[in-house]
Amino acid sequence: MNAASEFCRRRAVAQVRFGARRALVIASAWLLLIVQSASAQSPTRSTSSLQSLVNDTALQFHLAYRHSLTEHGRRRQQLVEVIAAWREAERNDVNNRLLAEWLRGAIRSSMPGSREPLPPAPKFQRRAAEQLNLRRDNDSRPDRAPAPAMDKSTGDPFSDDPL
Repeated sequence: MNAASEFCRRRAVAQVRFGARRALVIASAWLLLIVQSASAQSPTRSTSSLQSLVNDTALQFHLAYRHSLTEHGRRRQQLVEVIAAWREAERNDVNNRLLAEWLRGAIRSSMPGSREPLPPAPKFQRRAAEQLNLRRDNDSRPDRAPAPAMDKSTGDPFSDDPL
């Protein structure tokens, strides 16, 4: 009887240890999942993840429109234009998020069976230097009436001035 009770005790201890290990593994997996989902939801998009989205979008266009070359070319051109606009814009989290959202929308609108147009191109924030140049250009153009023309009959530019 002593051997049977010892066996039962050891079995119970093993089950408790196994249960503790299993709980630890499950807790670790949940923690890893939470950390990954939190980092995926952060507004910061690395260039590599944006590059992956661009590649996925181009692949989706190819798969969905491989039999319609005109639509494939149209969507590919829009993709190129949006990426060019993003490259000219300021590099910040807002522009990265706008590009990522547009790419995801382009993938959704290009799913098989969907005939939706691509989402409108996002309006990226301009670079600070470009904004400053635009302000300077606007400030340097006064909103005045044009100067009166010179009286050519006398050749005197001041002939119409009061004395």
